[in-house]
Amino acid sequence: MEVVSIVLLLLFAVVVSGAIARILPVNIPAPLVQIAFGAAIGMAADLRVTLDPELFLLVFLPPLLFIDGWRIPKDELLKDVPVVVELALGLVLTTVIGIGFFIDWLIPAM
Repeated sequence: MEVVSIVLLLLFAVVVSGAIARILPVNIPAPLVQIAFGAAIGMAADLRVTLDPELFLLVFLPPLLFIDGWRIPKDELLKDVPVVVELALGLVLTTVIGIGFFIDWLIPAM
C-alpha cells in the first residue's frame, strides 16, 4: 500500500508542477519546473522508490520513444535520411572501434 501512495503522490506532483509551469509569468519549460518540484519533494520528504531497470525499459521507454517518433516531422526526416544514416553508422562504427582499442590498451590479454 505504501508504494501505491508514493506513486499517487508523485502523479499529483507531476500535475501540480505542470500547472505551476503554465501559471508562472516567466516562460520556463515544464520539465525544469518538474525537476525543481521533485527536488523539493525529495529534500522535504523521505520517500524512496526503487525501480527495476528492466521494468523501466519495458514500461516507460517504449511510450516515450513512440511519442517522439510520432511527433517528428516526416518530410524533414525524409529530406535528411542520408545525413541521419551517415551519422548513425559513423558514430556506431567510431564508438565500437574506439572502445575496442581502449579495451585492448587497458587489458592487453583480452
